[in-house]
Amino acid sequence: MKLNETQSVLLSMFTENTGKHMLDSGGAYGRNWQRNQSKSYAELASEYKTARGSIRTYKGESTFELEATVNSLTYIENQTNYAKQWDKAFHSIAKKKEYEEDSWMEFMETGFKEFLESQGCVFGEEYGGNSYNGESALSQVIQWQSYSFETKEGKEHNIVAIQIYGGSDVRGGYSTPHIFECDDIPWFSGNSVYVGCGNCGSSFDSENGGYSYYDCLPYELSECGAIDLSYDEDLLEDIVSMNRVVLGSTSSLKFFQEKFEKVPANNNLFLDDKESRGLQSRQLVKQLAEKAKGRVEQYISEWEDEYAPGSNGIIIPIINGVALCPECGQPFYVHG
Repeated sequence: MKLNETQSVLLSMFTENTGKHMLDSGGAYGRNWQRNQSKSYAELASEYKTARGSIRTYKGESTFELEATVNSLTYIENQTNYAKQWDKAFHSIAKKKEYEEDSWMEFMETGFKEFLESQGCVFGEEYGGNSYNGESALSQVIQWQSYSFETKEGKEHNIVAIQIYGGSDVRGGYSTPHIFECDDIPWFSGNSVYVGCGNCGSSFDSENGGYSYYDCLPYELSECGAIDLSYDEDLLEDIVSMNRVVLGSTSSLKFFQEKFEKVPANNNLFLDDKESRGLQSRQLVKQLAEKAKGRVEQYISEWEDEYAPGSNGIIIPIINGVALCPECGQPFYVHG
């Protein structure tokens, strides 16, 4: 995979050696930068694409938990482009004597702005922060300072200085900052999360890092049950069939024909009367769903801890920790 400039700079930031400390916990399981160094850009970019699901039991009550992590690397790439000239100027200015004792964060917050103002730049909006300080779903902490200004020649610019947390103690261990351009002033908090199914159109939004979801379509996520099928993945088709009946997907007949192969040869589904044909289709779907329900109930009786009841009749399947769409069985994808 040939990388563009933005991707090359981001890869260097995510794999930069940000140091070690005898008191941090990175020696036990590897620091972010250590784990990342063995991976290509494509490998890093492919992580955290799907939502995780789990069954949590507390005081005898089991509940479903959806965990969505937003890939920090693609999160930045999707919002910015590497600004080579501004980055070169940023690092050149940072080497000046008056800034040599500043930390990177101090220079990002004050030094760089002061220098630009001395060159006649007029500043507008500016934001800075650390994603660790809020409800964030990002896979790695981002520290940033944005600048919106107009040069004395009248040209407007939106740029942002970004650092990636690579260590094991969030108070230190940040990469060298680099400058990126963006259309709007960014806010890299990572609190906005979108989870959905590209097949069926199911979608859930969160503004608190995935702790709760709103605008849930076509069903409320908080009202769903869940089942972990780790001990019998073949039951996925049964779960989907049950969910489709609850959701009113009477067009699911083709699904049953392909997956179950149990449609009787003499079912008279090809009558000229569309209404009769539709009625028989719905009846057949319900019959097959009832058989599926029996198999699922048997599984739950054997693996009670792998099931969390819900109130809306929808059951979210989980396989190998991945949360699946209840209507088609495909993984839920995550977007920040």
